[in-house]
Amino acid sequence: MEFPKPCTFPAADAARVAEQLLAVSRTRHLKPRPSALARALADAAARAAADGEPWEWTVEAA
Repeated sequence: MEFPKPCTFPAADAARVAEQLLAVSRTRHLKPRPSALARALADAAARAAADGEPWEWTVEAA
């Protein structure tokens, strides 16, 4: 299986994405596992934004 290339967001965009992911993670109708994933991604994006660094993530096989 081929995975997409890494996705990079500038720090300012990472801050906005973090807010959106946090809101998604708090949605009542979202199951626990996807909610936890959204929260983990939100935390990572927020850390990158706070450090003024671009946020990069990739999809990997589990």
